[in-house]
Amino acid sequence: MLSEFLSRDAVRQIGAEGRFGVARPPISIEGHYVMVSKDHPRADALLALVIRGLAEIRESGSYQEIVDRHMSLVCASQ
Repeated sequence: MLSEFLSRDAVRQIGAEGRFGVARPPISIEGHYVMVSKDHPRADALLALVIRGLAEIRESGSYQEIVDRHMSLVCASQ
């Protein structure tokens, strides 16, 4: 098993772009966190806004497009 970076690079090196897909859900996920002070008067609303926004970009497919574009750029520069 290869990481997504190594896999994309290997596929690129053999000229097989577009012939393979990425396993979903991912095998591992790195967590990212949003923090808002408990004292902020709109803390709950701000967190809800972030959660809703992330859900919308995932549902629209924009999230995967961003990940794919980033991974392609990283692998191409290696």
